Amino acid sequence: MEALEATFLKNNLRILAARYEIGQAEAKLAQERVWPNPSLSLDNVNLWSNSTVEEQPLLFGKFGKKQQFGLELEQLIETAGKRKKRVAIRQTELDAQAISFEELLWSLKYELRIAYYQLALSKQELRLLEESMESFTQLRDLYAKQAAKLHVSSAAYYRIQSELLSIEKEVFTLRSKEQEALSQLKVLTRMANLSIADMQFPKFQLKSIPKSYDHLISLAKDQNFQIKLQEKTLIKSEQEFQLEKANAKPDLTTSVAFERGGNIMQNFVGIGVKVDLPLFNRNKGNIKATKNQVDQETAQKLYLEQELEVQIVHVYQELTRLEKLILSWDDQETESGQDLLSKFRKQLTEHQITLLEYLDFAQAYQNAQQAKFGIQENYLQRYEELQFLLGSGTQGYEN
Repeated sequence: MEALEATFLKNNLRILAARYEIGQAEAKLAQERVWPNPSLSLDNVNLWSNSTVEEQPLLFGKFGKKQQFGLELEQLIETAGKRKKRVAIRQTELDAQAISFEELLWSLKYELRIAYYQLALSKQELRLLEESMESFTQLRDLYAKQAAKLHVSSAAYYRIQSELLSIEKEVFTLRSKEQEALSQLKVLTRMANLSIADMQFPKFQLKSIPKSYDHLISLAKDQNFQIKLQEKTLIKSEQEFQLEKANAKPDLTTSVAFERGGNIMQNFVGIGVKVDLPLFNRNKGNIKATKNQVDQETAQKLYLEQELEVQIVHVYQELTRLEKLILSWDDQETESGQDLLSKFRKQLTEHQITLLEYLDFAQAYQNAQQAKFGIQENYLQRYEELQFLLGSGTQGYEN
């Protein structure tokens, strides 16, 4: 699985696309740090003159004797730290984008690990079913010959044939499930030629989990992706509230003007300041809206924390129940299903047991093993779900 994850991190298109989103957020932050450009205006330029013109000294060459014009340079100066507040908002957006990227990364890793576990346990279940199918195939062939000689009833032969068809159907269904999991791994890793033969599946092992979920809850509130995103959303709403309060204060526009031939002075230089008067619009609506947004995001954060606590407790309790169930199984090495079925088949052919007793045992053994594999898969899924809720990743199967 480590090799699959390494390829996944390198090739997955959704991860590559998400990295571009972080680049966009970084570019927006860099843009917000830039000061607004000054503006330069040229006006009152005369392209002709009349008899009332007052001649002036030449500016350069033969130009300027009868020309009049004005130049003005303006620069907006934002008050109350508006630019810094917008920069802080962009920084928060960048931080949130990084958390979203991390959440996407771990959610895709979660999907990869679940698909890997499905393949690992499907392989064991297929081995069990194939052993049963081989045993019933041999038994069917034997009963077909015996039925032809009228040594056994045709009903017994058809009973075995029906059981064999049922197992073949289960094999078909399981192989379809196996191919779905394999297809998901191919998409996640972009390895079109990936096959089950390329993968190794270590033996199932229980994971290390704490004896209490109290520490997990506090850990999750610090690390959970949704909580961290909501914290950034709350911070952004608070920053927007402060920005709207700052927007209520008018900005200044400073200017330097040069005018030639338009006043009592031939070459006039003047400075000026322009400011809006907050008589009608004091931005109260936007301030109130962003304050309500802060309150809403605060309540949403509390809700997510409560929901996370419930999820942690639920998953942890299920995980511990599954662990107890797995530990309750007999740890002794048992004979393979093929060996056990062979022994019972021999007893059947020697008439030591009836066909019904043999079928009951075969079905009971198969159902028990399939239940075991299902519980192991459920345990691994719950373990990975817990890791995702905690905002951390693990290596899955442990050697």
